[in-house]
Amino acid sequence: MQTETVTVYHKPEKIGSTTWSEFIGASRDDSYACGLRAYFEEKRYQPSGGGGISGLDVRFCSIHDWYDQEEKNVHNSRLGSQKEWAMCNTRHYIVQIEAKVEVNDDVNALGEYC
Repeated sequence: MQTETVTVYHKPEKIGSTTWSEFIGASRDDSYACGLRAYFEEKRYQPSGGGGISGLDVRFCSIHDWYDQEEKNVHNSRLGSQKEWAMCNTRHYIVQIEAKVEVNDDVNALGEYC
């Protein structure tokens, strides 16, 4: 199967001043994303007055045994409070992700569709 890299959103005036994380995938070909966990910084901790998601972990589940799982860190900033894992139901996998972005470009909500 041929794969393709697609940029969902990248604010034009910030190109060159931001750093992309590496693509994160499962270690095995038989595993797919099944859960996300975010770290959230309140506005009072941000010098700019902003706030939002400061870190992200993903959990991959095997298609052969959903409980055979592995966790990976997508963005290593783990500042702020750690939220609970948002897991798909057993034997379901993430097929869509959405983010709520404020005017100042802070991501303050992240949703998944399983």
